[in-house]
Amino acid sequence: MSNPFVTPEDLLETSKKYHTPNNKTHGEDFFINAKYAGNASRVTSITKTKWSFLTIIFVIFLLWSRVFYLQISQSRVLYGEAEGNRIRTELVLGPRGLFYDRHQISLAVNKPQFSLVLERDFVNQFLKESANAKEELKNKLTLITGLKKEEIQMRIEKFLVNNKQPALDFELDYPHAMIFKASGQESLNWQLQLKSERQYLEGYIFGNVLGYLGRINPDEWAIFKNNNYRYTDLIGQAGLEEMYEKELRGLPGKIEREVNAKGEEVKILGVTATIPGVDLTLTIDYELTKKINSILSAALEELNLKKAAAVALDPRNGEILALVSLPGFDNNYFTNPAIYSQEIAALFSDENQPLFNRPIAGEYPSGSTIKPMIAAAGLNEGLINKNTTVLSTGGFKIDQWFFPDWKAGGHGITNVIKALAESVNTFFYYLGGGYENFNGLGLEKITAYAKLFGFGKKSGIDLPGEQTGFLPTKEWKEETKKESWYIGDTYHLSIGQGDILVTPLQIANMTSAIANGGTLYQPHLVKDFFYPKENKHITVLPKVLNSHFILDDYLAIVRQGMRQAVVSGSARALADSPFSSGAKTGTAQVGDDKNPHAWFTVFAPYENPEIILTILIENGGEGSVTALPVAKEILEWYFGRK
Repeated sequence: MSNPFVTPEDLLETSKKYHTPNNKTHGEDFFINAKYAGNASRVTSITKTKWSFLTIIFVIFLLWSRVFYLQISQSRVLYGEAEGNRIRTELVLGPRGLFYDRHQISLAVNKPQFSLVLERDFVNQFLKESANAKEELKNKLTLITGLKKEEIQMRIEKFLVNNKQPALDFELDYPHAMIFKASGQESLNWQLQLKSERQYLEGYIFGNVLGYLGRINPDEWAIFKNNNYRYTDLIGQAGLEEMYEKELRGLPGKIEREVNAKGEEVKILGVTATIPGVDLTLTIDYELTKKINSILSAALEELNLKKAAAVALDPRNGEILALVSLPGFDNNYFTNPAIYSQEIAALFSDENQPLFNRPIAGEYPSGSTIKPMIAAAGLNEGLINKNTTVLSTGGFKIDQWFFPDWKAGGHGITNVIKALAESVNTFFYYLGGGYENFNGLGLEKITAYAKLFGFGKKSGIDLPGEQTGFLPTKEWKEETKKESWYIGDTYHLSIGQGDILVTPLQIANMTSAIANGGTLYQPHLVKDFFYPKENKHITVLPKVLNSHFILDDYLAIVRQGMRQAVVSGSARALADSPFSSGAKTGTAQVGDDKNPHAWFTVFAPYENPEIILTILIENGGEGSVTALPVAKEILEWYFGRK
């Protein structure tokens, strides 16, 4: 039976028979479009399904890639970060090592010092929490620290500007620290850290030797943060505090804490004990240093002068008994710079440079104190002997230049002993530069022997800031002054004038080598290291820099000349002292219409030397007039005490 209904397929077949491009009917278009519409709908559905499937696959791929990256590729990094957020490590400092003089007199003690510390991440987060968060922080810090709001405001603003500063911290005195701790506000975000504050018992007298502690600055922090230091820690900034920072600090301990997401402590995971700092017993004699400081200060006041230096050492081993630099400074100022800011600023702006360590860093023309070295060199080279004489008539002339003695009319017939005793320039002109038929040492041999005695280089004393002094050369003069080296330059060098520069420590070392028979020791300030944890002492042994470079027979002649200086020469003011000694005075011209520097160096007792004392008074005039009386008073006290 035929189908009475016409299906779309029949119509489509009919349209294929009769359809031409130009005789389509509206009905034909309707049914054709209906056919195509059905097919298009079906295609669109399939396309959407495909894209949905691909999208799902792509998302799954992305998720899997991220999981792979996090769980496998970055697992160690992320685990470390997670542990870092879960576990907080706090450094704990042990007691800093102490200083004692050679007789076990304490020179410094430790006092507890508290700091309130807010790490940068916490501060940044706190300030984002509300519009008035900065005001809230300022008020809270004012209440905790007791500081003025203006000071708090300034510290906060400075902290926010300085991105190198890892934490905002405030020093708290003991009452404020205890109130804060008792209030229960302490947390890992509001940390109360304990450290040691130095109190120096004689700050002004030992400031240049002990130095002081200071905060790690942002630039230093880049180095110290990798060496178990906290940003709030104090480190040695000068003197022995700086030189022996590692030993004095010891090793910090650690407390590992587990914290929750809020940063609150859950439990303590582990504790590593601290290793206390090493105690240093110094070679310094407390009472002697104090006496030198007192006597030298009084002399400066009487002369209306400000600058001087003194070195006392033991010629038997190189131990420094006293090291005095005037004007000095009180290193206790640096223990609390917030309180002593004006005093510290005054120290740095003082034209007399109280922070300058003159005994080891001051470089001066030596004056006649170098003549014993010139005499020893001439004897060792065989240019002179004990009986070689020169006629001193007040000086001599070469062309238009005159080279004078200090004594009008001269000193007459002079051998090496008399030359040292009376500081006869003419003898040393001959010996250093030669004259007529007499061949002198010459520049090269003078500087070569000077180096053997320790001039022109650092001694290696265990203090920062030591200078080398200066020994001139022909090449240096040609390059610097654009002049040739003349015989007159050698004459000036032979009496310690001209371009030579020495430190007071170098003159003391030279005197020591002459006094002890020809051994140049490395001067040192530490006598003993005590390690509290091991209950162990390590004694510092003498270190020889040079020895046997001058025959002792020749040095004995030099010592005789220095002894004669005390008996009847330029140092005869010492003759009535209750101890024997050998000495050399010096007066160093400095130009610019200023008074010359006054020098004096001495060893005692003469027969068996146990102390070298070298005094320098800047612009003090004649050494025999100003520096010698200071040394005499010091030595009379020293031997009187014994």
